[in-house]
Amino acid sequence: ARPVGEWNQCRILSHSGRILVHINGKKAAEISGCKPASGCIAIQSEGSEVRFRRILIRTPLPPEESKTEPTEDADAAAE
Repeated sequence: ARPVGEWNQCRILSHSGRILVHINGKKAAEISGCKPASGCIAIQSEGSEVRFRRILIRTPLPPEESKTEPTEDADAAAE
């Protein structure tokens, strides 16, 4: 996590049954064998107040991003 007062960035990539989660450009989780083609998106906090901003949902995934994992540089460019 970044220091108090700074925003953290979470990027979730779902493609071909594989879900990757990156926090501030570092991989936090990965799972495969999923079928999340439709449904709800839930956002939660783990035991403390949380605020969200700039939530962006893109579909379909741009071709250049479907081939590679997100990196810290790509996340910084998205800000």
